[in-house]
Amino acid sequence: MEFRKWSESDRLELFQLEKDIFSDSWSLYAIDESMGCPAFVGYSLIDNGEIIGYYGFYAIMPEGHIANIAVVEKYRGKNLGFALLSHLIQMGDEREITDYTLEVRAGNVPALNLYKRLGFQQEGLRKKYYGDGEDAVIMWRRKK
Repeated sequence: MEFRKWSESDRLELFQLEKDIFSDSWSLYAIDESMGCPAFVGYSLIDNGEIIGYYGFYAIMPEGHIANIAVVEKYRGKNLGFALLSHLIQMGDEREITDYTLEVRAGNVPALNLYKRLGFQQEGLRKKYYGDGEDAVIMWRRKK
């Protein structure tokens, strides 16, 4: 397995994975716009030429806003979310990001546990944030 920076050739595969994984997925336009933004950092986790997980964040100095992180369903339960988030933090640290923030579905217990495992703490709640009315937990990982 290896990490690879997002490229133009990945955009359609990323778009399809977004649709397969999330009910409120990014559009192809959103992927293209993010990839064209100088503050955006996106990496995929590749296994045998296939994207099996990915993440994207915005480096808005000195903060990093995590926009998405996902593992393809058949690869879940193999600690790949931890590998992705650890790599994201490493890439952010190289850019001198001190604090990270994200929103996550209140009902996404595996994701909440992953973020807590890597030092994120809940600092707020966005009521009915998602299109289906589910709340979003606002989490931060602050440098001590």
